[in-house]
Amino acid sequence: MSYLIYKTDNHHSYHSRELIGVAYDRPPIEMVREKAQSEAQHLTPDDELNLANLNQTQQYNGDGQFTIEPFHVDELF
Repeated sequence: MSYLIYKTDNHHSYHSRELIGVAYDRPPIEMVREKAQSEAQHLTPDDELNLANLNQTQQYNGDGQFTIEPFHVDELF
């Protein structure tokens, strides 16, 4: 499974989505953690739990929120 990683506004609106990464061989939460650190922030245990269960952060301390979206490669729909 692969994942698209987005940064969004605080409401997770689709028009605000900015693709910031694609996780193929790495866990997406690890990549979100790295992005948060590059913004001088950190993911809380609640952020990581929400990413694992809801595929998005809630009340991230930094600017905006993170969303991860699973997708399959080389597959027709």
